[in-house]
Amino acid sequence: MHIFFEANQYSIQEFVALKSEQTFVMHAQSFLKNWISNLPFTFNSSGSTGTPKTLTFAKESLLESAFATIQALNLSNNPQHILLCLSAQFVGGAMMLARALALDCPITILEPSSNVFSKIGSEHPYTFASFVPMQIMSEDFNLESFKKIEVVLIGGTSVSKALEVQLSAYPNRVYHTYGMSETLSHVALKRFGLMQGYKAIQPYSINLNQDGCILITNTNSQQIISTHDIGEWVGEKEFIITGRTDFIINSGGLKINPEPIEKIVWEFFGSDLHEVFVLAKAKHTLLGEEAILVGTRSIDEKELFLLKEYLSARGFKKEAPKRYSRINQIPLTLNGKLNRLKVNEWLDSQLFLGNL
Repeated sequence: MHIFFEANQYSIQEFVALKSEQTFVMHAQSFLKNWISNLPFTFNSSGSTGTPKTLTFAKESLLESAFATIQALNLSNNPQHILLCLSAQFVGGAMMLARALALDCPITILEPSSNVFSKIGSEHPYTFASFVPMQIMSEDFNLESFKKIEVVLIGGTSVSKALEVQLSAYPNRVYHTYGMSETLSHVALKRFGLMQGYKAIQPYSINLNQDGCILITNTNSQQIISTHDIGEWVGEKEFIITGRTDFIINSGGLKINPEPIEKIVWEFFGSDLHEVFVLAKAKHTLLGEEAILVGTRSIDEKELFLLKEYLSARGFKKEAPKRYSRINQIPLTLNGKLNRLKVNEWLDSQLFLGNL
């Protein structure tokens, strides 16, 4: 395995010995030091759904997860050159390093940023990479560079229908991932353009509990993880995610699941991939919680009325937001996930200041 960084090539030992004050470099070095010394790995969950949790794993668990991905994507059939442009501080980035180590293949490390494609030339050598949606939605996105990456993972958060349609048209294999920090990256994959939903990869299996929430079983260890993700089968082996129990907005007894509504809002406003909409919740004296649409574009009263009519026609008459608030930038967690908690806090502050 060789590590490419800033136009230079290093062995693992040489890279670990580099003197650097760049945070993303130090996170990669820390991971590699633990790997060489067979020490436990500690990660923090993203905090997108609550207080971040500290999770600890043995090297053997990382190898099991890495080989699960390698087998599911047939990565060992051809020589690979992995691109790492996510932080190794979090599971998504760390597992790209683990896969490179498991494959004994080259890996190039770039600083994680929303405009990472400005640093990827069209003649790059990368065959396998992982991105968060914001990196694909960036104005610096380079289609020719992207299409040359043979296998791409998109993870961290949900993907709009417009982005899914766009990614389905490309010739490379592009997958949306389902997983979490607790499972050391993905346990199921959905290939855009070919699959309706996610399909579990070995050694994992998916079931739904009585409340419709997803249960993940590692069939090797028989460990079962209960999630807050609300699932639905779309075939014998494929499933979709329709929301999360901890995202539910309880407005006067009406329980509103924001994610299906957000997808319809995207449909209504078209396919501009740079616009983001979130159905957030704010405190309300009478209702307890109120659903308010937050987005990065301006909407006038007429558009909001037409949106409510559109949602009503799609079966969301009572759930349709009655108010809209524009935000300059949607808050994200450190690893690029939508931070709903911060959106809700921002919304409450706007209401307190009377700016909504």
